Amino acid sequence: MAALIVAAATAGAVDWQNAEPEARLGGRMISAGYLKGKVVLVDCRDYGQKENLAAMKRLQALWTAYKSKPFVLVGSHTGAASDRRIAAVMEKFGLTYPVYRDFGGDGVGEAISVFDETGRRYYAGADDKAAQAVVGQLLMSMAAPQTEAEWTRYLDWEVRHTPGAAYLRLKEFAKQFPDAAKTRYGDDMKRLAARDEVKTLAKLVETARLMKDRDTASAAAQKLTKARVAAEIRKYAPLKESDDPDVVQEAKNALAELAWVKATLVK
Repeated sequence: MAALIVAAATAGAVDWQNAEPEARLGGRMISAGYLKGKVVLVDCRDYGQKENLAAMKRLQALWTAYKSKPFVLVGSHTGAASDRRIAAVMEKFGLTYPVYRDFGGDGVGEAISVFDETGRRYYAGADDKAAQAVVGQLLMSMAAPQTEAEWTRYLDWEVRHTPGAAYLRLKEFAKQFPDAAKTRYGDDMKRLAARDEVKTLAKLVETARLMKDRDTASAAAQKLTKARVAAEIRKYAPLKESDDPDVVQEAKNALAELAWVKATLVK
């Protein structure tokens, strides 16, 4: 990673706090489970103060640019302003990213923090522009890792927590680094490939990615309809009944992405 990444914490998922519906002040609804496997930026500030407006608008621009990616921006209101005032501020200035009261958890500071999909913190500070640069770098690395070390950084976590994503990434890793794939992840690939529900989950994860990150100007995207997405949601909904909690959570997250795609369509 480039020098813009100024802080890195120990590995491990963050124990997100105050992600319940009653803590939500506005914007898209999320949950602690929904953040699993995503790049997360937490912006802690008083959302009722005018001097924070410029930064909030820049963060909205970031959310608009990257909300179709595996990324979540969460505003954490830490001030004394009422819930009604924060909701009014968000509506007036068009802030659509999730804002919760006192959102955070272990490893979240008092300013801005950026975490990669494995829960490692890669930025901690007060400069929202630097934080945005880190988000871009992490999303680029996550989508197209270049070195074997970058691939294994994600795979070591995914094979333990997100089996669908792990199955997809392992197949790509084996094409680029066949020897390393066989020696380091051979057993993991056999274990995942032996489970039909994991292969079905991988298809769901891939479908959600393609639909959410679609080129809206393409002919295929123009043909996408609410009915088509609804059919995909029904097709994969049984995965939520799995006995494997990791399968259940990953399926719920991918189905939530499809629900978001459906809500954005006009026909």
